[in-house]
Amino acid sequence: MLTAAAEADEIAPGTQAYELMRGIGNLCIDRGSDPGYDPRRLVALLINGLRSPASPEIVDGGS
Repeated sequence: MLTAAAEADEIAPGTQAYELMRGIGNLCIDRGSDPGYDPRRLVALLINGLRSPASPEIVDGGS
């Protein structure tokens, strides 16, 4: 999916599946009871950062 997205200019090329999944996993580890930490917002920020400048869709973190 990452290769197809890069070929369609949906995301920047060079992203590896393992590093992406590891990054998302690390953002989501143990939110616990901290109301000041929103892993969904951070994952949306990460995904939006991958997007190509030409790609119009923005991922909503949806709290």
